[in-house]
Amino acid sequence: MERLQPADGGDRDFDSEPIHTAEEPSTDLERSTQPNEPLADAQLIYLNITEALREGRAIDHATVRAIAAGLHSGQATALYALASSGAVVDGLASELEQCRADSTLGVEVEPWFDALDDYLAHRDSPEPIEGWADLWPMQPSAANSDDEAEARANLMARISAASVTTLGEVATIVDLANSTTANEVDRFSWADASRWDPDAVASEDVALHPDFTDDEVDAMFGDGADLEIGTLDDLGWFGLARWHDRPGGLILRRDQSGQRHTWVVATDAALERQWQTILGEYRAFYAQREAYEQAIREVEETVSGLRPRVWVGSLADYNAGNLHGAWFDATREPEDLELASRYLLRLSEYSDAEEWAVMDYDDFPGVRLRQYAPFEVVSRIAQGVAEHGEAFGHWAAHIGSEDLDQLDAFEDHYRGEWESFEAYIESYLEGTGFYAYLDAIPEDMRGYVEVDVQAIARDWGGDYLVVELRNGRVGIMDLGE
Repeated sequence: MERLQPADGGDRDFDSEPIHTAEEPSTDLERSTQPNEPLADAQLIYLNITEALREGRAIDHATVRAIAAGLHSGQATALYALASSGAVVDGLASELEQCRADSTLGVEVEPWFDALDDYLAHRDSPEPIEGWADLWPMQPSAANSDDEAEARANLMARISAASVTTLGEVATIVDLANSTTANEVDRFSWADASRWDPDAVASEDVALHPDFTDDEVDAMFGDGADLEIGTLDDLGWFGLARWHDRPGGLILRRDQSGQRHTWVVATDAALERQWQTILGEYRAFYAQREAYEQAIREVEETVSGLRPRVWVGSLADYNAGNLHGAWFDATREPEDLELASRYLLRLSEYSDAEEWAVMDYDDFPGVRLRQYAPFEVVSRIAQGVAEHGEAFGHWAAHIGSEDLDQLDAFEDHYRGEWESFEAYIESYLEGTGFYAYLDAIPEDMRGYVEVDVQAIARDWGGDYLVVELRNGRVGIMDLGE
């Protein structure tokens, strides 16, 4: 799931369905908030937040999952990790601050952030929570008292009066005067599924699979298309054929099994829009496939001799008891790793696979990668290890792997490899001219003067990170400013 901006959210045409205002009360809205009518997800979030405030407690896990699902901006984010597994990973606080500052979300979602802050303050463990994926806010019980039902109806009326538009993947509160039920939006968009269903993006201007005879279909596919793209081995073959005597035309398709499909499109604008959607999907497919092929290649020789890799797997397969994944060259750029992961999901036997995780890794010395570590972090650490060796991995583990600015500051703090910390101290003293001060001691007394390097090492130890390396030497990093 990826976050949708309010202007693009949901599956409805909101231009044709104005939101209620306080001056336009709706009896349908009042009816929709009675106990026997289902509430939309956004309404459930607000209701659960209100009940938690009334009872003086934090919101429950299900409400947290719904909020995180609506706020996250992609799979490689801390909010996505929270939405999919309940894990509280590094970077979550900064993402929430960025969301707060996002003016496109509107002030209506501000209570979400306050409720999340309170929840996180009372959270005992940052680890994933078993059964999290099955959680979602429940509809209120029909056994609620009349007072509670009236309070909920008033709350929903205030939300509607404020013209609340929430994120598309959770819900949007719209004019219910023309609808008998709340707007139910698929919280798992087709755009995140491992396989694309072209029929899923057809608009009202497109007639899917009209009732043509076999001879008519043969003629359509035999006449050739004005434009075409793809092959049966990829996403299928698509062609565009324009009507020459009227607006619109045909979208022709042969799917991977060879079956033929025809879409009749009513207008030139709709035809172009549909064709651009197909071209966009193919461009994404080609980019993902290229990234995947590059990522699974054997990691090339690096300066340090280490070759960081990550094993990325499909969670849908894993949860079904299968292992589907691949070793990726972790030194590739973050956007390439994400594209490669999306293509990997296309190869899953589960058509609705939409989540991946870093399930194993190699040559990340000192680092413990989380399952949902952002690829920005994975790639930056891998590149640092490939260039600088083991010491960089220990540096990342020490400063916190999510702090990209501090990762980039490694060279400013690194003091190299040494036989021991004492050897570094000796070199430091020599380099600063410290031993020159001994020349002031009379020659017949110098034999009685000795510099206690071990004591200096003990005293200075708190200002340095000293890590043992595989070759028996130590890597030294200065922790000072």
